Amino acid sequence: MTYQKAVLFHDTEIAQQILAISNVGKMKALGRAVREYEVRTVPDIL
Repeated sequence: MTYQKAVLFHDTEIAQQILAISNVGKMKALGRAVREYEVRTVPDIL
């Protein structure tokens, strides 16, 4: 999910970092650091 969010917002730097690590906590932190992220752009999946 965090990788897809980075790709959706064209943040290739963060996307590559997410793929390069295996620590889930660090992946989540990188997902929160995605540039140009807007909550209302991402559909509600619940």
